[in-house]
Amino acid sequence: MRACNNFNGPRVGAVVSATQAGWGFLSVRIGVERAPQQNGWEIVRPREDTRIFRRSRMASPVKRLGRSLVLIAIGVLTLDQLALQGLMTPIVVTSGSMFPTLRGPHWKSHCPRCGRELLWDAAWGEKRTTLIRAVCPGCGKRWAEVQPGESAKAPPVSQHSGDRILVFRGLVRPVQRWDLAAIREQNIPGLVVKRVVGLPGEKVYVKAGLLYCNEVPMRRPLPVQWEMARLLTRCGNEDGQGLVLSADGVDKKSAEWAYSRRLTTFCPYHPAADQAERLCANVLWSVCVVHGEPGSVFTMSAKFGDCGIEVTWSAGEHPSVAWRILAQEKPPLFQGRRELRGTIPRRIVLSSVDRRWMLLMDDTCLFTHDWDDDGSPKDAPVVLRLTVTRGEIRLREMGVWWVVPYPDGLVADAGDGFVLLGDDPHISLDSRQGGRRWRREDVVGLVRPLRLVWGRWSP
Repeated sequence: MRACNNFNGPRVGAVVSATQAGWGFLSVRIGVERAPQQNGWEIVRPREDTRIFRRSRMASPVKRLGRSLVLIAIGVLTLDQLALQGLMTPIVVTSGSMFPTLRGPHWKSHCPRCGRELLWDAAWGEKRTTLIRAVCPGCGKRWAEVQPGESAKAPPVSQHSGDRILVFRGLVRPVQRWDLAAIREQNIPGLVVKRVVGLPGEKVYVKAGLLYCNEVPMRRPLPVQWEMARLLTRCGNEDGQGLVLSADGVDKKSAEWAYSRRLTTFCPYHPAADQAERLCANVLWSVCVVHGEPGSVFTMSAKFGDCGIEVTWSAGEHPSVAWRILAQEKPPLFQGRRELRGTIPRRIVLSSVDRRWMLLMDDTCLFTHDWDDDGSPKDAPVVLRLTVTRGEIRLREMGVWWVVPYPDGLVADAGDGFVLLGDDPHISLDSRQGGRRWRREDVVGLVRPLRLVWGRWSP
């Protein structure tokens, strides 16, 4: 601190306190005194009794609790006002037509053989018929085929209510394709939730399980695929070490993981409903990699008969990924290669939904490839295979899901309204019945579930 010459004032005592502003926890007291002149300036030095001390002003636990209660009360009143003004309405799902995105009243149990969680729609069919026809999607066994010795191991069947969702009224943004919309339906009390697939001015139809709008194919984006995905199998993490695959096969470690199943459109959530089964090729395959030895090489392949895809990951000096699309009795239709930054990715997702191969690495899309009717896999089971040809990899978890295709034959002209479909086509009443459409005035608002359904890895 410097002062001009000819300073003849008395000793100065300065107190700097932040508590006057209502925030401070630190109070500083500084004393200064005059010193002899040097080079025309008078130096002002701190006094020896300078004191710096801290004075605690922390609020007591009672005050902190009071502030928290006030904030909670303000939040509750705000939500209550939104509900009273009709801007936000909480409702409970009472139907299974939007399964698996939204679940209505359902029964829950576990398979006594494989331990898989089983869900059955409680709003469609009686309980006795449901349990007689129920099939475990994991092991494929019927619930009614439980042996007498296994009946004691069978867990009880419990009933649960539907999901709770929020309806945001007022349409803060225009309705977009794939939105979940709440609509008013004649002769049905309450609100009905469906998915928007056709916008005003579009003609919508379904061919070979693929949705077309004005002759343009509309493939479901990946977030919508995860919402509509139904788990087939999941492995790993049983002993806490994950699934280990080694090319050497030492210590009883396998060098290959394989899964084969004939996929159909049969929905195990509605066993009491009469369902027309047909083959399905909509698969989601997700792999979480924990560790890979340097130089490891492994291949992921998904095939429907002679058609399919092969993806090879290499963790050598220059990490890379290469892929090729296989066709029946033809050379590869499409192939490519890409250098990777870093090591082996932590999460790999391979999708074949809506006749489109899609490969994602850590939520980044590497490539997509669409196939037509001639190259589509038909009349063949799905075969998934993960093979380690060099080194060793450790997987945290690996799962396989399937997505139900839209049934053929839908023909609807949106006109000045919207074309709506339910996520479960087996029991949903929507635009498939007579090409029905809904006007803008029928759409009440957009729907958001209170439970986390997006991003479940699960998806």
